[in-house]
Amino acid sequence: MLIKLTMLMKGDDNLSKRRVEEKQAMKVKIQNAAIEIIRSEGYDKLSLRKIAAKIDYSATNIYNYYQNKADIIKSIIIRKSTEIVETVDKELKKKQNLSMEEQFRWLVRIFIETMIDDPEQVRAVFQTGINIYADYELDEENIDGEPKILQFLNEGYQQGVFKQMNESTAVLIIVNLLGVASYILNNQINDPKQIDLLIENESNILLTGILK
Repeated sequence: MLIKLTMLMKGDDNLSKRRVEEKQAMKVKIQNAAIEIIRSEGYDKLSLRKIAAKIDYSATNIYNYYQNKADIIKSIIIRKSTEIVETVDKELKKKQNLSMEEQFRWLVRIFIETMIDDPEQVRAVFQTGINIYADYELDEENIDGEPKILQFLNEGYQQGVFKQMNESTAVLIIVNLLGVASYILNNQINDPKQIDLLIENESNILLTGILK
């Protein structure tokens, strides 16, 4: 009896996990369709009905995933923000043997490279004209990019490397990094050497402001 009950519970867990994965897959499919429409027709022309037609899905059912097109854009931003935070965190853990200054240079590089690794996705977000910080409260979605950077800066301060910083500094750094990524994408810069130079210059500028 106990074995059967355990098997049933595992079956329910697997079913629940599969449903979550299917829902997430559909969300990504809707997001990708939205990106294609924005890039080809503009954000003003984006609608849930157009997305539904593009993925051969019921417009009514799309409302089960998103309330409106702005909700889709927010979801895309959260998806990319999560990717950046997780990638930066993962890669910096491999650089613990480096100085804080060198780790910061890697932080800048990883952030920008992750930002531009899916050009159409990011261009579509920029194309909407949405101000990420002004229009969305991403903290509610546990996107902890600012705290992560502030934590890093505070660690550098405790080691006597960086000046004492606050949340505004972390926001300013992120805004600057977004600006570099936007410049690279808007100008369709594909030359790795040119991208490296832009990243290096941005690192130097930011370090001038935070180093003791």
